[in-house]
Amino acid sequence: MQNVRFTLLGPLRAWRGDEELSLGARQQRLILVLLLARAGERVGVSDLVALLWGDRPPGSAVNVVHRYIGSLRRMLETQLPRRAEGRWLIADAGGYRMRIDAGSLDLLAFRDQVERGRAAALSGRPDEALTLFVSALALWPDRCAAGLDTALAGHPAFVALENECTRVVREVARLASERGNPAAVLPALRRSAARNPFDEALQADLVRSLAADGKQAAALVHYQQVSHLLNDQLGVAAGAELQAALQSVLHSDDESAAGPPEEAAPRPGRTVSPAQLPSDHPYFTGRGPAIERLLAYARRSSGSIVLGIDGIPGIGKTTLAVHLAHLVAADYPDGQLFADLRGFDATRRPIDPGDVLLTFLSALGVAEPPGDAPVECRAALYRSVLADRRTIVVLDNAYNAEQVEPLLPGTANCLVIVTSRTRLYPLAAATGAHLISLDTPEAAEARDGFANRIGRDRAQAEKAALDEIIERCGRLPLAMAVVAARAIDQPLSTILAELRSAQQTLDAFADENLDNDLRAIFSWSYRRLTPAAAHLFRLLSLHPGPDITAESATVLAGTGADETRRLLAELLRTRLVTQHRPHRYRLHMLVRSYALELAAQTDPVPTRDEALRRLHDFYQEGADAANRLIEGSGQVPALDPDALDATATRPTMPSN
Repeated sequence: MQNVRFTLLGPLRAWRGDEELSLGARQQRLILVLLLARAGERVGVSDLVALLWGDRPPGSAVNVVHRYIGSLRRMLETQLPRRAEGRWLIADAGGYRMRIDAGSLDLLAFRDQVERGRAAALSGRPDEALTLFVSALALWPDRCAAGLDTALAGHPAFVALENECTRVVREVARLASERGNPAAVLPALRRSAARNPFDEALQADLVRSLAADGKQAAALVHYQQVSHLLNDQLGVAAGAELQAALQSVLHSDDESAAGPPEEAAPRPGRTVSPAQLPSDHPYFTGRGPAIERLLAYARRSSGSIVLGIDGIPGIGKTTLAVHLAHLVAADYPDGQLFADLRGFDATRRPIDPGDVLLTFLSALGVAEPPGDAPVECRAALYRSVLADRRTIVVLDNAYNAEQVEPLLPGTANCLVIVTSRTRLYPLAAATGAHLISLDTPEAAEARDGFANRIGRDRAQAEKAALDEIIERCGRLPLAMAVVAARAIDQPLSTILAELRSAQQTLDAFADENLDNDLRAIFSWSYRRLTPAAAHLFRLLSLHPGPDITAESATVLAGTGADETRRLLAELLRTRLVTQHRPHRYRLHMLVRSYALELAAQTDPVPTRDEALRRLHDFYQEGADAANRLIEGSGQVPALDPDALDATATRPTMPSN
């Protein structure tokens, strides 16, 4: 089979062997562009529909996407039968992904060379590093998918890619300056500056590099062009970093080139220090190891500082993020920005990062934020405003990494804290973000937090009831908070009786405020599932053991092994299911109660009966095989724990 190669960093092109391929209609090429931009990661069908039609897709949108996918597969593999998956473009949990590597996509080749350059720099080989960096930047001659880029303007995936290129260009510019070879990076700097005309930090780097290469006149002309553009298009004066670059050209002063001069004219609104953090939780306690790790990351002396906190619904991600921001606020005297990105919201779509940028720019003192400008222009202005400020940015409840990318400052003097139910691996790959997953607190920590709310004397007097309440809450912080609020005017014994009577339901955790109601909060993740993943989620609640293997989940669902693995991956992304050790999955006890309620409401009794019969027969077959082995050998066999989930616990058949 012939290899296939793609270029994305410039005009979209593809080859099969030595033959360049015709990529078909515009919509088909847009689908291919997004698949390549995700660089091997899954792209949901809904994301492809949104790319092609925005908020008003036709009724046939999904079928049209599937037809284009089939056409792309047959383009890449001419002998591929209809409806066959093929080698390059494969289905993945309600979406698709490209099976590509650095040898088949220039974006991955770029990233590979950048990582090799960074490794060389860390190993004390700066000249080799510079060569690798320059070679990497030569792979990126134009905007991604040039020619289609107007259709992609403002799309988070392509904004993130442009930001990635800009970060590398600036990194290489600094190294080239240190090695006395500014000319090496000038071609890439010019290209990147032309694509990002409002990114003042990038424009300042170009001014300094031109001057360092002996092109003082060109540097002064470029400064004037950028200054006029900022004034005409955005109504703002050149910022401190760009003015510092001008001073370095005028005075040939290396020290002034290193940072803003003391007498540089301030940006309009520079004295505004936003203070948008919610108040710290009055009963915050525990989380010591997580806080220690996060503080260690937050107080690093160099590099971009982005912290990602993820975990299941109700685990306390926002509370920890706000508490951490208050702990380090004194280290960031220029203020705090906060935004709820509505990644998992009851009624509203995730908020557009362009709208968040307008809010942030207004809070930072920009008198008239450019509401008509594309998101990348707003992001460039945002990075410029923050270039000389030490600010905390808290981005709560993110849907995915692409929603976050345009909201990241461009320099390392700011701290960004992101919370999400989703593990933000792409953010770690693109920005070096440090990720931490929250688990339920230990029993002693949970008891301490509950005691803070109801009083330590009362907690000690009713210790037995309190301990059982905590365990019936599954030590989930939100569940304990809901129950503790009721304990203000109710005996713990009354609350415990209510929890006992509501066993395997969430009746005891209902709240008029949907932000505290467990059913509502779990539903915000459940509604994001594909129908097949939602069906598996409900069936998993029927399993009697504390966890389940993928093999047993396949039997329970009655699907193929590959399909089950894809559905489990989808459930893991929403954090309705966790993987607590390799190949073993579990639901938090309250999430399981929610799934049981849904199963009772949604799945007919015969459907549930049949699923349990399949599971019972599977376990019985495993037990019979073990018994035969024992009888034949006279020895107790060493059973593989991944072969049977719970040999001592048989599924109970529900009555009709």
